[in-house]
Amino acid sequence: MTAQSCTGCHNQVQLQHGARSDPSRPVVDQCLDCHRPHSEASTAGQACPTCHQGHRVEGAPQIPGAATFTGGHESCADCHHRHDLRASASKSCEGCHQKHPTLGAPRVAAHSACTSCHSPHNVKASAQQACARCHQDRKTDHPILSGMAGPCTSCHDLHPSSGPKGKMHDGLTPCGSCHGEPHKQGGHGGKDLACTQCHAPHQFLGAAQAPNLCRTCHQEQVQATTHNAGHQACANCHQGLPHHPADMQGDCARCHQTQSPATHKHKACLSCHDAHGGDVEKQCSACHKLEQHSAPTGHQQCTQCHNPHAQEPRKPVKACGSCHAAEHSQNPHNALATGCATCHRPHAAEGEKLGPERPPACVSCHKRAGEPTLHDQPGHQNCMTCHQPHQRGAKFKRAECLSCHTKQKDHQPQAQTCISCHLFTAPRR
Repeated sequence: MTAQSCTGCHNQVQLQHGARSDPSRPVVDQCLDCHRPHSEASTAGQACPTCHQGHRVEGAPQIPGAATFTGGHESCADCHHRHDLRASASKSCEGCHQKHPTLGAPRVAAHSACTSCHSPHNVKASAQQACARCHQDRKTDHPILSGMAGPCTSCHDLHPSSGPKGKMHDGLTPCGSCHGEPHKQGGHGGKDLACTQCHAPHQFLGAAQAPNLCRTCHQEQVQATTHNAGHQACANCHQGLPHHPADMQGDCARCHQTQSPATHKHKACLSCHDAHGGDVEKQCSACHKLEQHSAPTGHQQCTQCHNPHAQEPRKPVKACGSCHAAEHSQNPHNALATGCATCHRPHAAEGEKLGPERPPACVSCHKRAGEPTLHDQPGHQNCMTCHQPHQRGAKFKRAECLSCHTKQKDHQPQAQTCISCHLFTAPRR
């Protein structure tokens, strides 16, 4: 029995298979390129790899194995007509994916054509490389998420489920979908800031680590730190940056250990100091008005005598003699427990007696003995005539006495002193 030719039954088939359909080739040979005589017609597509993968046949385009995959383009026949295999006769992408919206389409013409991003024979692997082909100026340091083809698709949903709205940013995945932690409690000090206020989408890490990032919103504060090197790193004081900076409530002692004893009286450093520049914004007189107002000339600067960072800042750290050396060197009152404050006060203080407002009379401490002496004479009632309060002893030389007793200049001219005969104290018995 002679086998019949394929065309005996299938004379209506018009085969278009590229160079394989050359009219010089017998039709039966062309049929047998894909069909096996004793196999079902549906198995014809299994022969495609014979020519188009691995074993190269002259003139046959080489198609990668990734062209077909389970759950997608499972066979060549999904797109190609069985007997008309020309590209022009293939099914369009939209024929199957008409409800598959594309990012930015129809506003962006290139996004409206599937083949702008997808290679028809490598639809999965080609899309990510396609982004870089057109968007060469958009390079990103954002890490590639697990399961994503590349960094672009980590944030951009190329086929958003909501459908195109004609905007380039349709399909942009919200940062919070991956980065939920920064948004806890509002993020960044309770302020509901957009991530893009600190992060540049395509410089996700680099922009947030820029040295002047805080200056974008906090220009005045950053400028204040320019002359305060220790405060130029915001994170040194604001713990929890960048997403949850803690309020700065007097944690200065963490760095300023030597000044921390001041918190015993001056409890909050920021009550006097500017937090960023460190300058003293609140002078002592703002709280100690009475002391400042009553201080004599030369004592207006509180820190000349007081250390505001001492545990007891009211206690002077500087002795009077350090400035008043001449008055202190031979002062007969140095031995007193109250010292200079016995007669003087550097300033008045509410509820405290630091010395009289004006020096008291000498007789308030130096009582007369009660016996008649030259101290009781009318001309000697002013102690300052003969005594200096900051010097030990009195004027007793003849010349010093004659400054007042001019009529006695010829009286006993050979005497060196007057007090040998003219007694200021009662004679001993």
